[in-house]
Amino acid sequence: MTITDDTPTHRQKVAVCGSVGTGKSSLLYAILGEISKTLGTVGVFGSIAYVIQTSWIQSRTIQDNISNGKPMERSKYEKSIKACALDKDIEAFNHGDLTKIGQRGLNMSGVHKQRIQLARAVYNDVDIYLLDDPSSALYADTTTTLFNKKTIILITHEVEFLSSIDNILVMKDDKVTQSGNYEELLMAGTAFEELVKAHKDAITADIGQILIDKYQLKTTIMNLPHLLDSLVSDEGENWSAGQRQLFCLGRVLLRRNKILVLDEATASIDSATDTIL
Repeated sequence: MTITDDTPTHRQKVAVCGSVGTGKSSLLYAILGEISKTLGTVGVFGSIAYVIQTSWIQSRTIQDNISNGKPMERSKYEKSIKACALDKDIEAFNHGDLTKIGQRGLNMSGVHKQRIQLARAVYNDVDIYLLDDPSSALYADTTTTLFNKKTIILITHEVEFLSSIDNILVMKDDKVTQSGNYEELLMAGTAFEELVKAHKDAITADIGQILIDKYQLKTTIMNLPHLLDSLVSDEGENWSAGQRQLFCLGRVLLRRNKILVLDEATASIDSATDTIL
C-alpha cells in the first residue's frame, strides 16, 4: 500500500472511497499501526476510536458494551444511544439496555450490533474517529454528524453526501490516487468520476442486462494470484468484507432464483452494485 501526504487536519471530515478490495480498510489499519510500514512515518495526535466493519460485541449487557468499563454518566449515555438511533431498539427489548447480548451477538441483528458499537464510540468521546463503513446501521451523512467537532476518517460507498465532506481520498490498487473536495475531484475526472458515474448508471440500469462482471467479481478475481483457483482461508479472513459479500452474491446470482432474501448482504460493497441489486 502506498499513502501520500494526504494528512487529515484537526476536526476535518475525510471520506475514503474506492471499489471493493482497493485497500480502504488497510488504510485505517495503517493509521492504527496494525500494518508495518516500509517507508515514512504515521503520526496520530490525540485519542482514537475505531469502529470496525464487522461489529465487535462482548457477551455482556447492552449498557456494558456501550460504557465499555468507563464510569456511567447517565446524561452522556442517553445522548449517545439516542444519537445512534438505539433508543427505540432498546425500548423493544424486554430488559431494555440490561439485555444481555449472547455469544458473538447472536441474539442481535447486524444493525443492532453496528449501532451499539457506534454508541460506544460516541460515549468514549475521543479526538479521532476511524469509521469503517458503518452505513449499514445509519446513513453516512448522519454518522458524520454524530462526531461534531471531531476528526473523522470514514470509509463509505455512499456518494450522495460526499459534497459535504472536507476531503475525499480515492483509492485504487492499494494507493491513494486522488484527494480533494467533491468539486475538485469531479473536475479532475478519472477514478472519482468513474465511481460517481457508476452509481448514476446503476440507477437507470436494466437489470436484465447486468452480468456477473458488473458486480465487480471479474475485476476482483483477475487481481487474485491464482484466479479462480485462489484459496479462501477459514471464514474468508484473507479477503475484505466487501470481497466476501461479492463472492456470496455471485453464488446466489448464479442460481438464478426469482426471489432473493438479502440480510444486509450489500452493506460492505459499493453503492452502484447495491443500487443494481
